Amino acid sequence: MNIKIIILALLVIAGVTAIALTWNFSEPEPKEMIKEMQTRMAKLNTVHSKTTVNIIGEVDGKEALTITTVHDQDIDNSDKENIRSTGSFETEIELAIEGMEEMSLSLKTENMTIKDTSYIKLSTTPSKEIVELFFRMMGISFSGFLNEWIKFDQDSLDAIIEKDWPPQMDVDSELLKWQQPKIANQFQEFFVSSDLSSIKEVLAEEKINDKTTYHYVLSLEEKDAENLTLIMREHLSEIFPPLKSETDQISGTDIDLWIGKKDKLLYKFELNKKIDTGDGGIITLNIVLEFSDFDQPLNITPPEQFKTLDDLFNKNVTRYESSDSLLDLNSAQKDIKDTRIISYMDQIAATAMMINFEDNSYAGICTDHKIAIPIKTVDDNSPGYASCFAEKDAYCITVELNNGEFYCVDSVLNFYSSPSNSCTADNKSCK
Repeated sequence: MNIKIIILALLVIAGVTAIALTWNFSEPEPKEMIKEMQTRMAKLNTVHSKTTVNIIGEVDGKEALTITTVHDQDIDNSDKENIRSTGSFETEIELAIEGMEEMSLSLKTENMTIKDTSYIKLSTTPSKEIVELFFRMMGISFSGFLNEWIKFDQDSLDAIIEKDWPPQMDVDSELLKWQQPKIANQFQEFFVSSDLSSIKEVLAEEKINDKTTYHYVLSLEEKDAENLTLIMREHLSEIFPPLKSETDQISGTDIDLWIGKKDKLLYKFELNKKIDTGDGGIITLNIVLEFSDFDQPLNITPPEQFKTLDDLFNKNVTRYESSDSLLDLNSAQKDIKDTRIISYMDQIAATAMMINFEDNSYAGICTDHKIAIPIKTVDDNSPGYASCFAEKDAYCITVELNNGEFYCVDSVLNFYSSPSNSCTADNKSCK
């Protein structure tokens, strides 16, 4: 064979090999990939997000608290003035504190937000008496409201606080300004606007939803760490308020990002942190945010049927009609008074429980000002006066309703009405 042909063939092979090596095996600069990811994520009109938060609390090396929350959400940002979202929220809480009965609670809701108006459907609610009592303290009973959409916005929340919120609960309405479910939006904005340039490590490629992704470990700059801390403080305070004070320890934490090799979109974010609460307490925090269904069509419309906050707070008020279809005002007014009495008596039971936690005794609750305020309202709406009997380990409070029955609450979390009155100085119980 001609030597020139051999040399030419070798040169061609070498050139093709060099191009192949450059094309197939050179990795993109992580900083360039992240910048491209930020650009593409900012342009998305719709996206699905799944936020999973796992919290494990340990006391003296023993696991005492486990919280798992999963928030699935479809987000439509195509109209910036009318952002829409729909999804579900699930949480599981397990308590195993030495000296106390183990407790397991679960909550599941569906949620929808259209601009500034939100709708929530309760699919599962906690069944433990202490949790139900907390809601009853605010005049809320979810009986009959499961699997029904409830509509609320800032105006309706302000009205409820002004009209129905318990007077013994010091509430600043500014602290309860309605926040639409926006954690995924905040994360998305964070990833788009942050520096994210301090690459700590490049790990092996991984598959997520059958898509090959680059896996980067980043150390956040101080400003970005502060911004992430603010987002986490807001989110974690809704899930587990005691953790809010510990969120400053998130600063300086590394984060993991998974970015699509072909589409350069963010598929996953993860944060892991151990937080020392002092006094032998350790909280392990794991947060995973996953994005998918990029720019897929969404049609988010409000539910056709729903209840309001006013329905939720006043659902026990029954209205009576006379034979000529006119409202029997006398019966209605008595029923409204009884509903108010029951609501305040439930609030009294919750307050008594908190006083016992602080003093380790019920003995002084009958004269405690926190109890005296709601009892006055009870007396103002009752045909008689409330009776309160208490000692260190037990108490009961009873009052006559306008319908002739007696409503009673006690230290073992009984709260119900009955034709007879069993609450006495000798029997500090509703039974």
